[in-house]
Amino acid sequence: MCQNDLLSELEGFGRETTGGQGGEMYKVTSLADDGAKGTLRYGVQSSGKKWIIFGVSGTITLKSKLVFKSDKTVDGRGAQITIKNNTIDIPKTAQNVILNDIKVTESAPGGQDTEGMDNIGINDGAKRVWIHHVESSKSGDGLIDMKRGATDITISWTRLTDKPNKAMLITATEDLKPGKVTLHHNHWLKGDDRQPKVDGYQVHIYNDFYDYSENGVDITCYNKCQIFVENSIWAPKVGNQNKLGVTTSGDREGYSRASGNLLKSGIWLEQHKPENVFTPPYLYTPDVAADDLACQVRNYAGPRWKK
Repeated sequence: MCQNDLLSELEGFGRETTGGQGGEMYKVTSLADDGAKGTLRYGVQSSGKKWIIFGVSGTITLKSKLVFKSDKTVDGRGAQITIKNNTIDIPKTAQNVILNDIKVTESAPGGQDTEGMDNIGINDGAKRVWIHHVESSKSGDGLIDMKRGATDITISWTRLTDKPNKAMLITATEDLKPGKVTLHHNHWLKGDDRQPKVDGYQVHIYNDFYDYSENGVDITCYNKCQIFVENSIWAPKVGNQNKLGVTTSGDREGYSRASGNLLKSGIWLEQHKPENVFTPPYLYTPDVAADDLACQVRNYAGPRWKK
């Protein structure tokens, strides 16, 4: 499994993430969740750099939170892996984590609303995280949440679906410096809220596709957040509505800038003091927002084994 081929696809605020590059190549040989050698849990919770691959395919049903240690890559290329029944937790003690080409679903049994039971939680100042070609669906709480200062994160070519009201929360606290997140080429399917909801952070969204967007405001921004939405596409269920809601006054004011987006059905994106929004500090080349881009994102976001 070529590590550099995967890492060559990384850009954005998480661009310095290397995961388990240069460490042990660890193969998962069991779908059990008993923590024995050969399980995914043993790999992610052991010390040292590990590039984790799979010699089996199927569903891993978690018995408890799957808490990561630093310097891990979970590389699902070449297998068909679904993780369910609890939270993938990247805590403050973890840095430098990659998840790619896996499906994560039903962090709470049956996908019932359960506070704190995110499919994937990046928490408490965790740094350098890349989520790539993942599908996240039917979560108990957020599909992918970033909280309390987690930073230097890229989420790319990922499908977020079957959770219309709590897809993604990106939020800081008063005592932690807000973080930085890049979202690109993601497929948001049938959602209407928290796509994402942003408190304080700098968030760059480009080439995302909001497919069959429902009735609500997809992106919300407040508390000195800075959002730059670029060359993305909206194909809403209902037209003539704002899809970027920004707090425009008081101590919870946020800032937004939009450029090059393809907005169908008469919708719009609210810009507020765009001069206060950051300029991305990294190299990237956004695709033109057009029907062909929507087709590519719809077809290729999520695990590549599903294609």
